[in-house]
Order: sequence, then C-alpha cells, then structure tokens
Amino acid sequence: MIRYRRSPCHRRASEARSRVPLKRFAFTERVRFELRGKFFNVINHPTFASPNMQGTNSGFGTITAQSNRPRAIQLGARLVF
Repeated sequence: MIRYRRSPCHRRASEARSRVPLKRFAFTERVRFELRGKFFNVINHPTFASPNMQGTNSGFGTITAQSNRPRAIQLGARLVF
C-alpha cells in the first residue's frame, strides 16, 4: 500500500511511503510471527523546498534547498500469541 502525504503548501509534491508485510509464519493456530517493513522515499526522488518569495530579495523565485528526507527503511518483527 502506498500512501501520499498531503503538504500544507500546494507548491510542492508529496512524498511516497509504503508499508509492506514481508512475511507471516504460523507456528500453531494461536501463535504467529510477522516480519514487516516500512519504506520512506524508496525511489529517492528529490522534493524541492518552496521558492524564495521575498520580492525585494535578489534571489526571488529561486529554490535553494530540498524539503524531503533521504531514503529510509524500517524493519520490524511481531510475535502474536
């Protein structure tokens, strides 16, 4: 499942996230083990910050930074009994 974050500023694109159940193991009827993963910015696309909006500044309209985080992967395990 991929979820898209809504940005408060409509001038920027959103960041793609995905949450994936990787594997489920059933030991008995009541005991199971789940391995999960969360992936942020998987395709590593840059999301640029808002442009400089100060009209008197010589850098008006230029984008000088990125507003996204680098690629991140989280792995987790869960034992349900």
